[in-house]
Amino acid sequence: MTSDILKEMKHCLGLTYANPKWGKYRAYRNYCYYRDTPPVWSYLIDKGYGEVYIRKPLDGSEQRAHYFSLTQVGIAELAKILGHGVVVST
Repeated sequence: MTSDILKEMKHCLGLTYANPKWGKYRAYRNYCYYRDTPPVWSYLIDKGYGEVYIRKPLDGSEQRAHYFSLTQVGIAELAKILGHGVVVST
């Protein structure tokens, strides 16, 4: 897994700090937004680590919102790579 993919996974969960507390990273979200699907997210979705929700615009325009999130499998894989647990607050 490349550093760009790890960076995107951490960004999605809001893991912007370096040190875990009590052996676990605390994520404050599990989503990120893009107008199109970046190649990193295509990879994560293909591996089963991520998923996408495409929302139609409310103003009737053609531009759709792509909301990406990590699956439980993706969160577990990230925790394994980081060497610490990851807790996602909902």
